[in-house]
Amino acid sequence: AGAKMACRQALSAANHMNGEEHLDTATAHYNMGTIFEKDHEFDDAAQELKIALKVRKKLLGDDHLLTADVHFLLGSVYNRQGKFADATKEHTLALKIRQKLLSNPNHPDIKASKAGLEVSKKQKFEDEIMI
Repeated sequence: AGAKMACRQALSAANHMNGEEHLDTATAHYNMGTIFEKDHEFDDAAQELKIALKVRKKLLGDDHLLTADVHFLLGSVYNRQGKFADATKEHTLALKIRQKLLSNPNHPDIKASKAGLEVSKKQKFEDEIMI
C-alpha cells in the first residue's frame, strides 16, 4: 500500500508540474501500472500502461526502448487477463523494437520478449483448441 500511495503522489506531482504529455508523467503512469500488475489489479494496470504507451509513442516514437518496455509489460498484463491475442500483439511489438535497437540477440530484454511471446502464442493456441 505504501508503494502505491507514493506512486500515486509521484503521478499527481508529475501531472501537476509537467502536464499529461510529458515523459516524467508517462513514467509515473508506467510505474503505477507496474504496481497494479504486481498487486494483480490487471484492469487498472492496463489502463495506466495504455496512457504511458500513448505518451511515450507521441514523444519518443514507436521505435524506442522505453516504448518497448510498455508493450512488454502490457503484453504480460494481457496474458494474466487471458487476452492472449492482445498479449501476442504487444509482445511481438516489444520484440521487434528490441531486436531492431539492441545489437546483442542474447540481450536479456530480447530473451524476455521471446519468452513472453511464446507464452502468449501457446495460450492463444490452447484457447482456440478449446473452442
